[in-house]
Amino acid sequence: MKNSPRLSALLALLILSFSPVTSTAQDDAATAIPAASSVDAAREVRVNDLRELVAEKNAEQIESSLEGWVGLLREAQRGVERAATPEERTAARADLGQVLAITDLLASRLAELGGDAAEARDLVQEIKAGQQEEAQAESQKELTQEEALSLDPSVLAARMRPLDIEETKAALERWQAVLKQKAVELSNVEIANLQAEDAGDSAEVDRLTTRLVALRAERDALRSRFDVVVDAFERKGAAEADVETFRSYADSTVAPVQITGFNAAWVEAREWLLSPEGGLQLGLNIVTFLVILIAFSILARIVANILQRSLKAMKQTSSLLRNFMVNTVRKVIVFIGVVVALGQLGVDIGPFLAAIGAAGFVIGFALQGTLSNFASGVMIMIYRPYDIGDVVNMAGIVGSVDDMTLVSTTMKTFDNQTIVVPNSKIWGDVITNVTANTTRRVDMTFGIGYGDDIQKALDVLTDIVTSHEKVLKTPEPVIKLHELGDSSVNFIVRPWCNAADYWAVHWDITRSVKERFDAAGISIPFPQRDVHLIYENARPEA
Repeated sequence: MKNSPRLSALLALLILSFSPVTSTAQDDAATAIPAASSVDAAREVRVNDLRELVAEKNAEQIESSLEGWVGLLREAQRGVERAATPEERTAARADLGQVLAITDLLASRLAELGGDAAEARDLVQEIKAGQQEEAQAESQKELTQEEALSLDPSVLAARMRPLDIEETKAALERWQAVLKQKAVELSNVEIANLQAEDAGDSAEVDRLTTRLVALRAERDALRSRFDVVVDAFERKGAAEADVETFRSYADSTVAPVQITGFNAAWVEAREWLLSPEGGLQLGLNIVTFLVILIAFSILARIVANILQRSLKAMKQTSSLLRNFMVNTVRKVIVFIGVVVALGQLGVDIGPFLAAIGAAGFVIGFALQGTLSNFASGVMIMIYRPYDIGDVVNMAGIVGSVDDMTLVSTTMKTFDNQTIVVPNSKIWGDVITNVTANTTRRVDMTFGIGYGDDIQKALDVLTDIVTSHEKVLKTPEPVIKLHELGDSSVNFIVRPWCNAADYWAVHWDITRSVKERFDAAGISIPFPQRDVHLIYENARPEA
């Protein structure tokens, strides 16, 4: 079946999503075994997930699916035979391995259930035996320098994987022979270069210098592939002494080559610039590193702006929570960008992330107080007892909230002092939010003398409060005679106003009461006490 890659992927998704399900009393599962429609569809099947699915099916269901997979296995085998290039053959082998694993799984399960899986199992064993013979033939094949240099290290590692320890050792010996051949060739050219230098033949020295640089690059490439085979040999369980012998020989072949001559520096620089690990590639990696960082920074800014606008539209979110989420998302995206950029430079980010995790554990254990502040900051953001700009009384400090992080809250007092309060001090204490509500009641008490007219004072207070422009009509103000004090008759005056007008109303009414009481002849007594002297005996003479 010939499909375009996009059409094949779509077909695979449709097959996996809408495969027919046999409805039986033994099987209530809503999914069926994926049908064997094409090799492209087979790539989308996860063998581990399929293993769990097959364990729940009966023999009839598995047998109906196995027939299609056997046919697809034969098609995949013919695909390997039709491959014209090494790249096509590698891809075809991977497809064959995928279909072979699924067919083997279905056949083994059917055999366990007592079904007829002989044909499928014979075909699986035949293909496995053919793969083993091919691997053995590949391991015994003579290796040339051209083939060795053209072989990608990742492909070489895949070829070494199915070989046993003896086959791997045989392949390693052939790679050692190729490396030795290159080392001999390099040594001969180096000797000829020294002889030409002694003879004063500058033209020959320049030619041999160019040749030496090229041979050295080929030797280094062979050494990197030789190390891949040595690593495979070591993983097969080879003796440590045998592995060390091969590694020592490889190390001995890469001794520095002395290159002299008029254009030696230029040749070396040019070869370094053009080599796969050289200057041009390094420069390209650095440019890519910077581009990734810039791109992720721009992405972080765009996402943060979108998130900020979205959260602003949600009226129930506080400024503290919005700032926290926006800053967190921005920093996380930038951190991901740094990790991706480091990977582009060839830095192994696995140990880097592990080091960050270990450092985070140590730092967290050492900074337990900071973690307490962090937890308190999270609780404050979730329950929102205050917001930025609110006037609050907390931790014994009265002021407006200027900023907040997960660790601390920055407050600005009314005399323009900036105070940073740890969040654990705030969350563990009483929090009074003065500006949480839009309106406030102004509580004031005014006293008159016992000899003054109560009704007259009441009328004056009522007129002052009701005529003030910032006093709200609703709720109505409360003006009542409250108590008979030691030195005065006290009235309570409780008007309502907007929260922002609290002190303006308080100050205006206090001033007006003093002025109007003075004009009306109403006294505002100060605390006083009468002292009576009693003599028990007769008054003494003057």
